[in-house]
Amino acid sequence: MADEQTPKWRGVKVVGGDLRISDLKITFDDDGKITTGPVRTQVRTDMWPFWLEDAVEAADTACRLADQIPALDAQLDTELPKEPINAEIDRLLFRELRASMRAITACAFAIDAFYAMVKERCGPHPHHNAWRKNRTARERQITETLRHHLRIRAEGANQLKSAVSQLFRFRDWAVHLAADFRDPVYREDVHSTVDWRFAAFRRDNAVTSVAMTVALFDSLVSILDRGGEELRQCRKLARERMDDIFRAYEQVDGLPELQRVEHDTGDTAATESA
Repeated sequence: MADEQTPKWRGVKVVGGDLRISDLKITFDDDGKITTGPVRTQVRTDMWPFWLEDAVEAADTACRLADQIPALDAQLDTELPKEPINAEIDRLLFRELRASMRAITACAFAIDAFYAMVKERCGPHPHHNAWRKNRTARERQITETLRHHLRIRAEGANQLKSAVSQLFRFRDWAVHLAADFRDPVYREDVHSTVDWRFAAFRRDNAVTSVAMTVALFDSLVSILDRGGEELRQCRKLARERMDDIFRAYEQVDGLPELQRVEHDTGDTAATESA
C-alpha cells in the first residue's frame, strides 16, 4: 500500500514553456540489457505573454470604469444630492487609476520579459559589461539588445526606443512615486483639477500604452527567426500566444483596431521597418 504521505506525481507538466532533459546515463550490462540512470529535468516559461494579457485585461477594466464618470459628473448640475455622486466619482477614479497603472506597468514588464527571453537564447549584447560598469539605463540596454539580436532596422529601432522610453517613464512613476505636493492637473471628464497621478494613470494613457505595446510585440514576434535557432524554435509558440492576446484585445471595445503583422515569413513587407 502506498504511503499516504507521499504526494501523487503525474510527471512534469509543461504549460506553454520549454522542457530540457540532461544528465541522461545509459549503460549496457554483459547480457546487453539497457539500464538508464536518473535524469535532470528543467522547465522554462517566458513571462511576456502573461504580462501582455494582464495589460489588456487591465485596460478593459480602466475603460469600463472611465465610461461611467461623465454621466455621474453631469448629475452634479442637477438638483440631486452632491455628496453621494461625488463619493461614487471618487471611487471610480480610484479604481481607474489602479487599473490604468496595472495596464501600463504590465506593458513595461512584458517588454522586460521579452528582453530576458531574447538575451537568454542569444546571449548578452557585446557592450553588456561596459553597460554594467557605466550603469547604463535599463531601457537603453533593452532596446539596444533587441535591436542587435533581431537585426532591427533604423525605423523600427526608433519606434522601439520611443515605445520603451514612454512605458518605462510611466513604470518609474508607478514604482518610485514620491509623496510630494505638485500643482493639480485638469481632467475634462470631471471638470476639476486633480492630483497629477489621476491624469497620468487614466484610461486614455492605458489604452494608448496597451495598443502601442501589442502592436510592437506583434512585430517583434514576426522577426524572432532573425535571432538564431533558439529563437526560431520558440517563434511558433510565441505566435500562438500573440493570437490569444489579439483575441482578448479585440474583445475590448475601448481599444483601437490594430492591423496584424504578416507572419508567414520573417522577411514579409509588413516587417520591413522592423
